[in-house]
Amino acid sequence: MAHLDGQKRLGLAALTLLAASTIASPSLAVTARPAAALPAAASTSAQAPSNMRAFAGVTLPKHSLYVGESIPITIQAYYSADTGVTITGSPETTNSEFTLAVGDPKQGTATRGGASYLVATWKGHLSPAKAGHYDLRIKVPSTLEWRAVVQHAAPSADDDDSLGDMFDSFGFGDQQGGDPFAAMQQQMQRMMSRAMQDFDVGPMQKQDVVLMSPGTEVTVLPLPAEGRPSSFSGAVGHFSLEATADTDHVRVGEPIELRLVVQGDGNLDRVSTAGLPESGELKTYPPTASQKDDTKTFVQAVVPQRAGATQIPPVEMSYFDPDAARYVTLHSAAIPIDVKPGQALAATSSGVTPDAVSGPSLAPNADIDGVPVRSLRPLYTHRSFWLAQLGPLGMLVTAATWIVRRRRVAADPHHALRRGAQRALKQHRAAMGGALAAGDASAFFAAARGALQQRLGALWGVVPEAITLVEIERRVKGPQLDTLRGVFEADAARFGVGAAQQDLAAWDKAVRRLLAHPEVS
Repeated sequence: MAHLDGQKRLGLAALTLLAASTIASPSLAVTARPAAALPAAASTSAQAPSNMRAFAGVTLPKHSLYVGESIPITIQAYYSADTGVTITGSPETTNSEFTLAVGDPKQGTATRGGASYLVATWKGHLSPAKAGHYDLRIKVPSTLEWRAVVQHAAPSADDDDSLGDMFDSFGFGDQQGGDPFAAMQQQMQRMMSRAMQDFDVGPMQKQDVVLMSPGTEVTVLPLPAEGRPSSFSGAVGHFSLEATADTDHVRVGEPIELRLVVQGDGNLDRVSTAGLPESGELKTYPPTASQKDDTKTFVQAVVPQRAGATQIPPVEMSYFDPDAARYVTLHSAAIPIDVKPGQALAATSSGVTPDAVSGPSLAPNADIDGVPVRSLRPLYTHRSFWLAQLGPLGMLVTAATWIVRRRRVAADPHHALRRGAQRALKQHRAAMGGALAAGDASAFFAAARGALQQRLGALWGVVPEAITLVEIERRVKGPQLDTLRGVFEADAARFGVGAAQQDLAAWDKAVRRLLAHPEVS
């Protein structure tokens, strides 16, 4: 199960996976690394995550590539099925010499060594920027939550749960004369206590970890200097080049839009071209580039300078083919054009009609009648002039007042907290609705708990994440306390995926009633 819980710590909406069973696999290596030191209470094996609670892996199609080459990469993060997880950031490479681009993760399940795992999978591309031999590793920041197991002391000889003492009390053993009913009561209490220990669970544990994939040896080769064409700009992969013009009939001085379209499966960020060079027949301007999916488009303005030009010459672009280990130079097809002389100027008021010209020229000055005025008195001496200045002055004062107020509001930490709480509350409410519709009790109560923390935090002036059930029981009295206690005590162990829909609807109604009444205090 997954939902967005509104976290924005790393610019990524945090992805939360929840599960309800416990399966361990001893055949896999330890790959969960804490992001910070664990508290003393989490140092025991009963409280800290087990070695197989989470791990990550990377799949590459090959391990030898060239500088600038782009190859597909698959990253998978595995989480034990009894662990709740919040993925707090996008996968990153620990090697600064590589560029990693991935999309949104997809969720699924998998079995490894007989154990069940929730899996988040990212697909993307990896590109090196420097030659060398590298131990490539990918890290995935996450937050794990699990229910700790309560440790009990080993039973003593006096805690024997056999029925021998009771039989002895009745005269069937070595001891005689005991109180049979008292012995039976004590023995039954010990047996009941031992049986209930199997159902004991501890409090929820939480830990920030960074999953680290095992090291993968990658060799990055430099691009060969031999045979490198002058038009090569760093593109590595497999590409095609096509040139088109927006028109093939123009006059001298009229621009033509030349479009150069490059398609391929390489790193398009490294694809560049100077476009068509300038010549005596064509004046050119530097091209502009745009990119979408596997296509990069360059648009260049081309202006014919002489009548009679018959074509736009081919454009050249080079790239390096990593499979063939050689440079390839592409040439677009020539584009036929028909360039006519520039259009003749109209007759002027002096009666001179110039002949057709072969290029752009200046038109004669036009005679324009002036506007008569009643007085030569300077404008600033008129009262209307100064009255007209009041309008811009008032606008300036209003703008200055607005800027000062905006800065004051921005500097108010309480305002920022309120705005943040409102956004988070809206997201938690939306998550509650989605979980209710899906019948996902675990996701519903997680969203409900977050919404109530934001609401109570705003009312009490407390950081929402610091609000616990202990704080609520200290502050809240009355019927609202039962609803709050039920929500804050709910977790995956108590409310599974199979919770009745009508039960969730009743909880949803109760929680939203609390959120709508600010008098909870």
